[in-house]
Amino acid sequence: MQAKVFRHLSYAAAAAIIGAGVIVPTTSYAAGGDASRNPAPTPVKPIANQLIIDGVTYDVAVLPDFNPTADVVVAGPPQSSSQKSTIPSTDAVTLSPDASVQSGCGSYDFSIPGTGATYTSVPGCSYIGTTASTNAAYTWSGNFNSNGKACMSGKGYYRQSQANNVYLVYWRGLGCAHSGSGIVSWGAVASTKQMRGYVAAPPVGWGGSFT
Repeated sequence: MQAKVFRHLSYAAAAAIIGAGVIVPTTSYAAGGDASRNPAPTPVKPIANQLIIDGVTYDVAVLPDFNPTADVVVAGPPQSSSQKSTIPSTDAVTLSPDASVQSGCGSYDFSIPGTGATYTSVPGCSYIGTTASTNAAYTWSGNFNSNGKACMSGKGYYRQSQANNVYLVYWRGLGCAHSGSGIVSWGAVASTKQMRGYVAAPPVGWGGSFT
């Protein structure tokens, strides 16, 4: 369920404790592709632990790659009143008027040459999870004139531990196909969606887009 569309978004570096993190996925972070193609999960520390939407503070881990000026999507149910509060506007950074705020992520071009190497896409939309159980859905669509199959992975997160407030970024294999989709764990995190991929049968490349 997508949250309502909003016009103002900001974050504050308040030291609030975020709820229990996403459980480490039971499937391999490289499931659906060559395990050697995806790096091991790497730690990342939030730059802020709260996100302000329309003047209301949410307990969300704001990661360094979060872009408040890009396309922005809020995923998951609204947080309860016990999880949010208002704080002075002086602590807020307002979303750029030029930003596109949507109920779903837009489409981003992604081309994978037929070299056999793994390529990383451009950053996608800014994605905000409101609960520890929030997932992120990825889709990729090949162009009509592209014959290749792409083996894709989507970026996701899970919390390393409550004590040190560190998250792990991982890449989950989503399968090999001309067009496809898949789900990754995301959690109560504000970050940017992104994909990695390589072609299944070099030297035939793949061209298309992802959301």
